[in-house]
Amino acid sequence: MGMEAGEVVKVSSSLADNQDLVIEILSQLPIKSLVRFMCVSQEWSALIKSSRFIAIHQKCLQRLNPPNLCLLYGHSSGSRFAKYPKHHGISLLGKDTHLEGLDLPERVQQDSYDRLILIAGSSNGLVCLYPLNTPKEIIVVWNPATRQHRYLPKPLSFKGRKETSDAPLLGFGFINDNGKYNTDFKVVRISHSKDRDADGRFTYLTQVFTRSEKSWREVKNCIPPGDYNFEPGSSISSNGVVYCLARTKGVPFVFSFNLHDEVIHNMPMPPRYSLFYGQRLFTWENSVAFLTHVERKYDLWVMEKESGTQMPTWNWTAQFTIKNLPQFMDLIFVFWDGLFLFVKRQVRAGQDLVTYDRATTGAMKAFKLATGNSCLQVVDYVQSLVSVF
Repeated sequence: MGMEAGEVVKVSSSLADNQDLVIEILSQLPIKSLVRFMCVSQEWSALIKSSRFIAIHQKCLQRLNPPNLCLLYGHSSGSRFAKYPKHHGISLLGKDTHLEGLDLPERVQQDSYDRLILIAGSSNGLVCLYPLNTPKEIIVVWNPATRQHRYLPKPLSFKGRKETSDAPLLGFGFINDNGKYNTDFKVVRISHSKDRDADGRFTYLTQVFTRSEKSWREVKNCIPPGDYNFEPGSSISSNGVVYCLARTKGVPFVFSFNLHDEVIHNMPMPPRYSLFYGQRLFTWENSVAFLTHVERKYDLWVMEKESGTQMPTWNWTAQFTIKNLPQFMDLIFVFWDGLFLFVKRQVRAGQDLVTYDRATTGAMKAFKLATGNSCLQVVDYVQSLVSVF
């Protein structure tokens, strides 16, 4: 874990005499170069890993290279002749639609083998991975830029009851610390009992893992007994809150968990909503957003908190409409000042990904994934030096 802000970094005299200048120079460099410089000496490594430097470097990255990246996760059958076939494909996508393949940690590849992996969240350069249906539950926090990763300890178990075999809701994000740069991430895991109680309701176990605490902790009395069904892989984090799509008694809604005060809220879906293949919540101009879809027309809605009410109340406000898209197009992500990313289904030789640029009167650009790959999930991503430990 990086040093806390304000902590003194002990460096050699030659470096200490020019530390401000060194920080100014190093903060302009890409992460790959800084990872190599960590090997120069312990003093350089301590400087680059310090919370102060990470915060300065992140601001420089955002100023020089705006966060216009996302991660695509795809799955394929791989080669049955390989010892560890690469069933999983993680690609880094920029606004120029250049795809750069990334290697998952080898141990994650081996442990997940041919099972699907959910990306439980992406924030501040860290990505939370959750391979499905493994013999032992695996939750991994990974920094693709520095190639660090860590396996989280085994989650807490239900007391006196068995847990369902359904995948739990996982959310990942950073605690919102009044706008300050915070490197303390939190993972929330919500699961329910295998059997219902006498009133036909499930009981829920909510627990959180925080890097500073290094262990799981139960959040007591968080979710009352009921019948919640969370949409796998639909969670996002925004401003220190985890959001996901959920249902209760067949009625869809937006579920939220505040990572700071660990309180939940349920919010209605936008008007004329429709849950279709690949639909996800996403962030739009620092707000939670959703696209409704009717007959090749998409309406973008943004969630806004109503002021002046004692109890939190949210409303959806329509922003604009996208029309006349080709058939078999499903939105999987929205990013970067009006550039939308769609996946074109029913393509035999791999899928087509299509970008739609609202700023240039709907100009579209198509590019293919590798043959045999299916794009299953897309999350926004920014590179950073934040440590997973």
